[in-house]
Amino acid sequence: MATTLQELTIDTKLANTASDIVTSTQNSAVFIGAAVFTNTNTVTETVTVWRLGSAATADSVNYLAKKDILAGKTWQCTQLTGQVIGGESKIQASSTVADKVAANLSGTISN
Repeated sequence: MATTLQELTIDTKLANTASDIVTSTQNSAVFIGAAVFTNTNTVTETVTVWRLGSAATADSVNYLAKKDILAGKTWQCTQLTGQVIGGESKIQASSTVADKVAANLSGTISN
C-alpha cells in the first residue's frame, strides 16, 4: 500500500448547500492533516462541515462542525484534523452564501 502526501482541495469555493469537498474511493483511505476555511465575503459566513458515509446525506443535525467565520478571517477546523475517510465516504461543506468561502485541505491518500 502506497501513501502519498497530497493537497486534497485548494481554494475550493463552497456552495450554499452541502457539496463534496473530499471523497474517497472504494480502495483508498484519505487522512486529513489540515483543514482551513477562509471567508472572502464582507460579512460573516456560517460554514457547516459533514463527515458522511457513502450512502449518507447531510442534514441539519448530523454535521461534524459548524462555525461563524468573520469577514476576511480563517477557521482551522480542528474537528476535521485527524479524520480518516474510506470506502467511498466523503467530506461535505456549505456556507451561507455560495462562492464566498474557500476550503483548503491537505493530508495523505493510501491505496
